[in-house]
Amino acid sequence: MSFNLLLTNYLYLLAISQFYLYIGIAIGLVALILILFAVLKIKGSKKSTYPPVDEKTIEELILNLGGISNIIAASKDGARLSFKVQSTNKCHLDVVKSSGALGIFVTGTTVKMMLPYDATPLIQHINHLLKGEN
Repeated sequence: MSFNLLLTNYLYLLAISQFYLYIGIAIGLVALILILFAVLKIKGSKKSTYPPVDEKTIEELILNLGGISNIIAASKDGARLSFKVQSTNKCHLDVVKSSGALGIFVTGTTVKMMLPYDATPLIQHINHLLKGEN
């Protein structure tokens, strides 16, 4: 066999082995991405461990934040609730704290806190009221 033929065969085998290496890496990356998506989906679908909030508590919190007319916006970031209000002077944060709110933080006209229950219905209710829905 000539040297050129040996070199050609070697380069051909090298190209094939690199091709399979790249295919293996691609399959591994796709598998890793699928596993990450599955883990994140499972992690994101966990139910809240907090009890649900009742209507009376919702109404009391709205009242202690100065009423729906004082609330500009309400949002939830993880366990923390954020309320943008027109005036913090109208808020009765000591009453809110005594009803179980944790870590009340006021900056400007934003009131942030954590509540000992699942507050998703609270935020939804306030946003419905702010939009004029019942």
